[in-house]
Amino acid sequence: MMPILADVMTNQFGNYLCQKIIEAADPEILQAVVAQILPRLVDVSLNIHGTRAVQTLIDKVAANVLCGGGMLAHNTLVQVIAALNREVVELTMDMHGNHVIQAFLMIFRASHHPADQDLAGSEMTSQYTQFIFDACMQNCVEIGMHKHGCCVMQRCLEKGTQSQKL
Repeated sequence: MMPILADVMTNQFGNYLCQKIIEAADPEILQAVVAQILPRLVDVSLNIHGTRAVQTLIDKVAANVLCGGGMLAHNTLVQVIAALNREVVELTMDMHGNHVIQAFLMIFRASHHPADQDLAGSEMTSQYTQFIFDACMQNCVEIGMHKHGCCVMQRCLEKGTQSQKL
């Protein structure tokens, strides 16, 4: 399936198969999945069906990072971030892509409530969301005035770390 994985992820029914494959994958398989879809990651994220598969992929890779998955999990997540970062503003303002961006903000949130103290370790995990904060700060008017972008900015304000204030 690897050669057609990006196409299957954007299929109405195939995305469910991809989600199950991702959920069952070990870190090495996840890295192979990311390597395979990396050139098309943004396009898959912008797709009504692909966005769900990408969110599942982010959840799984992030879980590996948070559970001490080592450099392989970290490097896999960094590859995903680098690919998404090239089009982060477009993703933020897209009706499907914004959910991929929000997945990072929900997984690597600094606290459960804005008034709460930052969670232990959030200063380390903020590296996985900084690209979103940077994009929002550099494009705050454009993103903030867009109906989907506004949701991402609100999520930044709700879940951001103390060091990442807008």
